Amino acid sequence: MKKHFTLIALSLITASAVAQVQNPSFETWASGNPSSWTSSNVAGIFNNVQESSDAHAGSKAADLVVGSFAGNYVGGIVFQQNVPYTGAAENVTVWYKGELSDEASLSVTLTYSDASDNILYATSQSYTSSAAVYTAAVVVPEMVMAGTISKMGLTISLMLASNSTPPSGNPHVLVDDVQMGGIVSTNEIENAVSKVNVFPNPTSENCTLSITSVSNQKVSINVFDLQGRLVLSETKLVTIGTNKMDLNLSDLTAGMYAAVIEMDGEKITQQIVKQ
Repeated sequence: MKKHFTLIALSLITASAVAQVQNPSFETWASGNPSSWTSSNVAGIFNNVQESSDAHAGSKAADLVVGSFAGNYVGGIVFQQNVPYTGAAENVTVWYKGELSDEASLSVTLTYSDASDNILYATSQSYTSSAAVYTAAVVVPEMVMAGTISKMGLTISLMLASNSTPPSGNPHVLVDDVQMGGIVSTNEIENAVSKVNVFPNPTSENCTLSITSVSNQKVSINVFDLQGRLVLSETKLVTIGTNKMDLNLSDLTAGMYAAVIEMDGEKITQQIVKQ
């Protein structure tokens, strides 16, 4: 059973904490791509990030759809890296609507780095429930205890459970109006309380999954890259309480990955950064 809770308000943005996301409302486009964003579009192959007039505010939004080429399926991705940032890590809100499922989910990932591009903290939130009207997807980072944040990375993606099998239905998600901090009106946020923690994150070699279970059961762990390709798959047995298990990432190249942990009939996504 999926867990939900109601978020009444989030922290207020302060003058000392400012991120400079460019084109946050996807109002400007050039050559089929949202200006200032890098997208997963590949000219002449697939166009899985599309301009839409179905906007949360203003006149435009970005529609992340499924693209296919040579039997492979890829969900739309938009991201900005090295966004100038001062102050403490804050929550980020992305407004979204569209058709989602366990096969095609919305993932919002944040990374916070110092001036030397060392990643101090990475976190993500995934959403699998469809939204007929624009809904707030909120990522609330934990406090970064060491280092000074000077840059932020933001990735918004339509994450597919498989890149070799087309997802059922017509999955897509419209995203609009990226907001830093501020107060968010009451919304239902899916999976905001997680049973899974990953540490260290980022990591240079291996990482440990801490999984809290309410029963003795099998847990499937699938790790995907940002193109939706399965790069690691394991099945573990867990017992009631907190279980810790190691993931060997030595064969993976440096980058960002999504670990999808399936347990208790639900899927929980945790982002992992390998340096």
